[in-house]
Amino acid sequence: MPKGLVLISWDEFEGAQIAFKEPPALDIPDPIIQQIQISHNLISSWMITQESDFYGLSYYSSEHGYVILLVLDTSDDGQDYRVIVEQINDFLNSKPDPEKIESELKKIYILTFSVYRARESVLMKLANENADIKMEQHDLQQNIEVIIKNTRDTSTRILLYLALHEPATFEDLLRQVPVSPAWLRSRLNFLEEQKLIMFKSKQYWIAMD
Repeated sequence: MPKGLVLISWDEFEGAQIAFKEPPALDIPDPIIQQIQISHNLISSWMITQESDFYGLSYYSSEHGYVILLVLDTSDDGQDYRVIVEQINDFLNSKPDPEKIESELKKIYILTFSVYRARESVLMKLANENADIKMEQHDLQQNIEVIIKNTRDTSTRILLYLALHEPATFEDLLRQVPVSPAWLRSRLNFLEEQKLIMFKSKQYWIAMD
């Protein structure tokens, strides 16, 4: 999650200056501010800046003259946050009342990051639900494997095995049932006639039609 938002302006005598930052306590070394401003060279451009303890996405627009800088966590992907910078750039290009820039930027910052936090919360919930589903699938598979090993009915063994492991070769199935090859071939032909399984590309599948 981004750590903060900064606007950098240019002064011919003092160089790069922080015109706005949120949160106010955000600390960025001045050499990094100067480096970012100089690297953009007053040309409309995107840039990623990564130092040992700093990572940020920035954009300079010649139309309003600011560098818009998002300070990120090192684990963030800067490209994921371009939309935020673009939104701020559009706001600045609308030539807002200078006295309202700070309050409006705070609103954009708070609203936008609230949306991103909500998205991360949803993604985390989905990830947890996916992990639960995978665990349930694993448990179900283990239970079916137990049934396969303990059932005496050959047809049931074949169908359950294919349900878990299709496609399967004749040799795969022969290892699952304690019968002769000829008997297994006969049983597979019966299941095909009943349209429970099908044989294609030298492998057996559960019949879907």
